[in-house]
Amino acid sequence: MKKKEYIKPETNILQSEPQAILAGSNENIGVASEKLYTEEEVKNLWERPEQKTIWSD
Repeated sequence: MKKKEYIKPETNILQSEPQAILAGSNENIGVASEKLYTEEEVKNLWERPEQKTIWSD
C-alpha cells in the first residue's frame, strides 16, 4: 500500500478596520416609491431572466 502525502490545513486570520459610510443628514436618505417595485422595473434588474437572479454590489 502506497503512503499518501498529507497536507496540513492552515488558516490565516487578518484583522481589518471596519469601514462605514455615514449619511450627513436625513435629507440624503429617501424612501423608495411604489413605482420602483413594478414588475417591469424588477425585470430590468435581472442579470439572467431565465433564473431571475439580481446582481448587486
